[in-house]
Amino acid sequence: MQRFPCGGQPRSRIVLGTFPFDGRGWGPADDPQAVRTVHAALDAGIDVFDTAPAYGPEHAEVVLGRALAGRRGRVFLATKVGVRWNEVRYYQDLSPASVREECEASLRRLRTDVIDLLQIHWPHGETPLAETLGAMFALRAEGKIRHVGVSNFGVGLMEEALAVGPVEFLQPPYHLFMRGAEAQMLPWCAAHGVRTLGYGALCKGLLTGKFSKQPVPEDVRRQDPFFGPEVLPTLLAITERLGRVAAGLGLTTGQLALAWALTRPGLDAVIVGSRSPEQVRENAAAADARLDPAALAAVEACLADAPHVA
Repeated sequence: MQRFPCGGQPRSRIVLGTFPFDGRGWGPADDPQAVRTVHAALDAGIDVFDTAPAYGPEHAEVVLGRALAGRRGRVFLATKVGVRWNEVRYYQDLSPASVREECEASLRRLRTDVIDLLQIHWPHGETPLAETLGAMFALRAEGKIRHVGVSNFGVGLMEEALAVGPVEFLQPPYHLFMRGAEAQMLPWCAAHGVRTLGYGALCKGLLTGKFSKQPVPEDVRRQDPFFGPEVLPTLLAITERLGRVAAGLGLTTGQLALAWALTRPGLDAVIVGSRSPEQVRENAAAADARLDPAALAAVEACLADAPHVA
């Protein structure tokens, strides 16, 4: 398992994302299977876990906390603040009071006395960034969190954040069909010592190749532009080509997509959601794959006619 410096020690470059545990976006929750998936991840060498109160809402954190009972000391645990909900809808709140309230609730749900990484889930201009980060730095000073990070920030917001204090992690969206972070974001983070955890590495399952053989489920993917009727046929054809390259390397299509991402300059780790022990074991094995220049060139050739989606 490839590793990177994270929180003072080497950690796995494959991160288990828990959005599939939420019981909403990916269909009904299967809590016992989710617990088995977490345990399988640990057995496969994955020791970084990413979650959020918005996943469920709350449900993914609850299940992850249950699964890590007795194992908390082995892992680097990341969650988020800023996306909240009421009886009707999700909404954003990054006020200092809300940040503290969310952190305290996450500590209870995750059954821990400290969160390794607390992240702003999405930027929101209603509260000045300095106030939000100030609340997070106060939580760190109190020992309730260890590191401060953000998600979905661009270079301008990152510069504003670092002017306030040490923001150590960024989660950008990144996968074979969405490479915008390569131009500025990843080089900027590398130059400023910000660790990057790319999310969406399998494009909601599209880069596993399975949708060439079965229909897209009626779930959150139906609203995703990568699954829109204008681009999906082209992306499926590209995925089939990637599958042939992968087979020649002794990999699955998903493993090739993850192994490729781990070669990208400035990307420290990839967050991959898994719904079963079998999926998490397959994803973890991608960290041991090594792609030579010929393999990387073959991947790029598959993308020659990739449409611009985001």
